[in-house]
Amino acid sequence: MSDFKSVMTEWIEIKKHIAQARKDISMLVKREKTLSEVIKQNMVQNDVEDVKISDKKVRLRVKNAKGSITRDVIQTGLMSYFGGDAVKVEGAMKAIIDSAPVKQRSTLSILRAPAASDEGV
Repeated sequence: MSDFKSVMTEWIEIKKHIAQARKDISMLVKREKTLSEVIKQNMVQNDVEDVKISDKKVRLRVKNAKGSITRDVIQTGLMSYFGGDAVKVEGAMKAIIDSAPVKQRSTLSILRAPAASDEGV
């Protein structure tokens, strides 16, 4: 039993460290996105594809990509395909949604500490 308790204690400590690291990374990612937008805007405004800084080269590439397939996209496509027949669209949407596989996920979460008398395992 004490082995399980030490495993749980270690797991909780690791979760704390990961949470702090995620906060730090989140701040860095936000700053990187902000700087990227400034750089992109500047390069587009000045019609520049490549910028050389020291021994590094930064290239701006623009490409067109299809968006995500969402429920609205599917519904719009079905409306177009079925010529606006809402009954057929609704039936097709129901068939698509009903055929989606069900995934089971299990997670662990840390809750506030229970009172001394409530302590479990």
